[in-house]
Amino acid sequence: MGPLNKLRIAIAISALALAHSASAQGLYARADFGFLWAQETDIEDKNCNSANALLGCGNSISGDYNSPGAGLGLGFMPLRWLRSDVTAFYAWSGDFSGKDKLTPQTTTTAEVTSLTGLVNAYIEIAGLTPGGLGAFKPYVGAGIGASRNRVKDVRSTVAGVNFTTPGGSNTDLAWSIAAGTGIQLTNSLALDLGYRFMDIGRVETDAGNATVLGVTVPVDGTESDRIKVHLVTVGLRYSF
Repeated sequence: MGPLNKLRIAIAISALALAHSASAQGLYARADFGFLWAQETDIEDKNCNSANALLGCGNSISGDYNSPGAGLGLGFMPLRWLRSDVTAFYAWSGDFSGKDKLTPQTTTTAEVTSLTGLVNAYIEIAGLTPGGLGAFKPYVGAGIGASRNRVKDVRSTVAGVNFTTPGGSNTDLAWSIAAGTGIQLTNSLALDLGYRFMDIGRVETDAGNATVLGVTVPVDGTESDRIKVHLVTVGLRYSF
């Protein structure tokens, strides 16, 4: 092989490498729709010894929480096997329903919303596989960030008597682990099927007044344990 042919091959290989590098480092945007549901969540008084404690020491409300949601994100892929993005996911219509431990039981419902922002990193398994996996791009990942959680429309019933208590909001640490797969639809568009296990922190209610049969009674605030949710998403990723 002559020097000129060797030079041509070297130039071709370099061009392919540069094209691959540019592709790997490209930015992408994402949009997702999903549904989340929580493991059993417990809510207790912030200070059960207070004269205005809502539940009392040894008592708690245990219940379930679920919500649809949607998210947006922006990311980049510095290596064939490494991807990172920043995401925001909003669960806008969470329904909480639970009961306390006393007899007769108090049944409580509330609306919970949550906005979770995460910085994520993913390992792209196809990028570590010689020859790739065709259109499928499976991944695993993890993220850390914060959630803004809000609870409102807190309504309870005990022995046929209805009453309302204050809602509240708080910001807490959040984290997640993720797994899923991209399915390449075109050179720039991929379908993303994902699962996340997320800890979105606590929800809290404020001190204020409970309204029972038209009478107001002062009550102190409550807080949940850390809410851990399962989130299943379907989305699209567009590479620029």
